[in-house]
Amino acid sequence: MKLPNPTTPLPREKPLPKPKPPTKWERFAKERGISHSNKEREVWDDDKQAWVRRWGKDGKNKDKEDAWISEVKAGTGA
Repeated sequence: MKLPNPTTPLPREKPLPKPKPPTKWERFAKERGISHSNKEREVWDDDKQAWVRRWGKDGKNKDKEDAWISEVKAGTGA
């Protein structure tokens, strides 16, 4: 036996939930135009012509440690 399709929609038992008000941080971020974004784990290395990790073992941040000379900001006293 096949029943006909219902013609009248059934009402909800409870009303739709009200939208939650934005938090203090969400309001602040909206005013300042701040949006959430994650950094990619790998970056392109022009010297190696390959994708390398941003940090960690064999990471791009290790290039600064291997340099034989490094710049010092003015006013640091070093």
